[in-house]
Amino acid sequence: MKIKELAAALATAAGLVAVTMSSVTAAVPSPTPEALRGYNISATYVSGISSGGYLANQLHVAYSDVFSGAGIFAAGPYRCAGDFDYAVRAQTGCMQNGTRKSPAQLAEETRTLAASGKVDAVANLAGDAVYL
Repeated sequence: MKIKELAAALATAAGLVAVTMSSVTAAVPSPTPEALRGYNISATYVSGISSGGYLANQLHVAYSDVFSGAGIFAAGPYRCAGDFDYAVRAQTGCMQNGTRKSPAQLAEETRTLAASGKVDAVANLAGDAVYL
């Protein structure tokens, strides 16, 4: 009995897929012949979500001479995890109120790193497109 029920369910599912596919493809316009357009990409950007957002932020600030902007989604500020114990600090100091550094402290750390040549100049960040 179970085989008949399974076969009936599969047949019903296949029918639904066929109906759905026909209605989806019907809404898509057919391609029009045209030459491919070129894009003038004169800058490099970085983006990421969650841990990738943290990385995008680090790359954008540390290599501000390379990247002209960033898309940072579901992530925290530059250097919030500091220099050591990244995993522990990222999960505590970067995500919990009361234990993280202030924006002024983080900005000062970044300026100090730039002045010592450890990261690119913070002046390169002026005017960059940043989406949070």
